Amino acid sequence: MPVVQNPNPSPVVLITALNWGLGHATRCVPLIRQLNAMGCTVLLAAEGQSLVLLREAFPSLEWLETPGFKVSYAQNGKVTWSMIRQSPAFLRSIEQERVWLDKFLQKRHVDLIISDNRYGFRHPDCRSVLLTHQLRVCYPSLPLADTLFRRFMRKQLKGFDALWIPDRAQQQNLSGELSRDEALPLSPTYIGPLSRFAGVEDTLPAMKDWPEPIRFLFLVSGPEPAASGFRDALRKQATQIGEGCVLVSGQPGQTGQAVEWVKRGALIEVPHLPGPLLCRAVQQAELVICRSGYSSLMDLAILGKKALLIPTPGQPEQEYLARYYKDMGWAYAVAQSSLDLQRDAIRALSYRGIYSDVDAPALQLAINAELSCIND
Repeated sequence: MPVVQNPNPSPVVLITALNWGLGHATRCVPLIRQLNAMGCTVLLAAEGQSLVLLREAFPSLEWLETPGFKVSYAQNGKVTWSMIRQSPAFLRSIEQERVWLDKFLQKRHVDLIISDNRYGFRHPDCRSVLLTHQLRVCYPSLPLADTLFRRFMRKQLKGFDALWIPDRAQQQNLSGELSRDEALPLSPTYIGPLSRFAGVEDTLPAMKDWPEPIRFLFLVSGPEPAASGFRDALRKQATQIGEGCVLVSGQPGQTGQAVEWVKRGALIEVPHLPGPLLCRAVQQAELVICRSGYSSLMDLAILGKKALLIPTPGQPEQEYLARYYKDMGWAYAVAQSSLDLQRDAIRALSYRGIYSDVDAPALQLAINAELSCIND
């Protein structure tokens, strides 16, 4: 059945983000802002905490709840077996996405789909863009995994019309070798780093009623059960480095718009900070302690922050990025099993920090190119 014709004068863009941690949703925020500024009608499609975050950031936009796949990372280091075990369910979720999208497009018109790492959100009758920074695994001890993942990506890309990479094309980029593959069926378009913190410095709220200045900011992110393990590890060691420690638990939707913090000894805990307040907290912190997820790294780079990176155990992408940033001298990194905050925070402060900026013209050009294809 053909897709429905557009009853509106403005282009309709469906934005969908993966729900494997909040990073896929947060990096869609600047993209949605740009689409709104260009007069597009934006529809939000996600599930779980990603949907909660996007609804919080854009309360006036129409949203849709989609099917999703709940990934679980092995905490014993046996990542290969874990991902093989989950791969049938993951492939089924891609097919479920396709079925959902096909039914939706029989009822509603969409001109353009922009999918952040959701491979089922593509349609032959609708211009479809895949947004991703990861084209490889880059896990030295698992060359077969890298080969298989590259084959998978090349197959998936054949169903899309364009590939956007949120990074720069230069050699010393933020994503390293993850975003490089010379045998792709699509030529990538580099749209520059995407951060929800970019361009909002002059509109940030003050940290009202905050009990004390922030020195060390702990940010928890990622899927369970790894997030809970990380949260517990930080709680146990936070007392080692004195006052001024704040833990943001990465649990949107639990506090609404109010910021409810609790002080436990030297540690201040808050389930979630809305984007503007989180940006202010990151700005004020002397050191950010967080996972080495790519979206978190883009946020830190935009604000030029020093960081202690602790990759999710058994997550090859984060382990690669942690090694890469440490080797580049940008940030100190340590495995969660070896974490000693008193020692590692001091080491992290000696690194020069993560720096980059957005490339607004590149993003706008990429959007214009897709809108031109729609109008042709």
